[in-house]
Amino acid sequence: INISVDRSNPESDSIQVDFTPSIDVSEPVLLQVLLLERNVLRSLNSNLGPITTDETSFDYVLRKMLPNAAGSKFTSIQKDQSYSVSVPWSEGAAFTHDTNDNLMVVVFLQNESTREVYQSAVARDLSDPKVVTSIEQPVDLSFEAYPNPADQGLTIVLP
Repeated sequence: INISVDRSNPESDSIQVDFTPSIDVSEPVLLQVLLLERNVLRSLNSNLGPITTDETSFDYVLRKMLPNAAGSKFTSIQKDQSYSVSVPWSEGAAFTHDTNDNLMVVVFLQNESTREVYQSAVARDLSDPKVVTSIEQPVDLSFEAYPNPADQGLTIVLP
């Protein structure tokens, strides 16, 4: 799965997801695109609502499911065929003030009936590219998602 962000439209951004399945699936499949904030400080966010704990910082807060909670549905997918989905989004008031370095996207391809996750990916840096002064070694972008298949809840463990 490849994830890219298009920030050329001044009104809203869009997230482009390209994927190529490694198996045939004849049942309906959902592509879920989740927009998260890595860290949200309670002191900077009056829109968090009533919080009854003493916590002041929250990690990996789900802010939006794009295009909505139902995801993008495919009636079936074919092995080695390329698929592409573009979903619009705007940061809006729900996000913290400094979101450029704080946003990340989690994408997964899931069987609609069994909830089995077939493929997944994470994009951690959605900010505009900084000045490139060197080439860094790749960072491990792995994560865990369980239970698989999921029925009512899905736990995502990030490094």
